[in-house]
Amino acid sequence: MQAGLFGISFKDRKEYVQARDLYEQGQYEQAVTALSNYIYKTKNIKRREARAYRLLGLSYEQLNRPEKALEVYLEALEVHDDNVPL
Repeated sequence: MQAGLFGISFKDRKEYVQARDLYEQGQYEQAVTALSNYIYKTKNIKRREARAYRLLGLSYEQLNRPEKALEVYLEALEVHDDNVPL
């Protein structure tokens, strides 16, 4: 598998874009599934992207599940403690 910028493969990038598109289309349940698969498929915590966590949290918010959104944001802050938007 070929790596792109920052060690993220082109396949990974495509998976993120597909998940983002689901969110933008209002398909929040599908976005949650796609983003969860994207984030948790790797054991390397440092590769987990802050933007994917943020979008997953927003998806839970859209589904009126604030407790899950908060859980995702807190986990994201453990991994990306210097990320101001989170």
